[in-house]
Amino acid sequence: MKEQLKLNSDITPWKNPKLFCEKLIERSVLAYHQAQKIITAKDQTIFFDRCFLEGISYYQTLIIEDSNKYDHILQELRYYPTILMTPPWKEIYCQDDERKHSFEEAVVEYERLLKAYPQYGYQILEIPKVSVKERFQFVVSMINGVNN
Repeated sequence: MKEQLKLNSDITPWKNPKLFCEKLIERSVLAYHQAQKIITAKDQTIFFDRCFLEGISYYQTLIIEDSNKYDHILQELRYYPTILMTPPWKEIYCQDDERKHSFEEAVVEYERLLKAYPQYGYQILEIPKVSVKERFQFVVSMINGVNN
């Protein structure tokens, strides 16, 4: 988003959702492959703030002829089977130039992803609405549980 806004591009979710999804998926797949090459993190955990799963889910909602053109990626590229998700949180939600959708639209997106991830073969672990320190501790304890 930041890049597209800086370029004054029409490739945004509100102007051209199809092209935006395509670019999002393309970049997310590239980030996935780049992460695989990080030698120092080979046996470590790598977090993705956003991923191609979100882009594909959004792309599938578009009323277009080829809405399933990225479905093959769902089987070819796999993340760890548990997805960490933070639920919409009205008290800390804010809009800006990159996040134009309303809190209600964010809730709709979250609910769509709650349905999509299990359909893609992932389970969801919701990060609780607690302080930053407690959320950090929650995530670290989850990682430690996985690596033990």
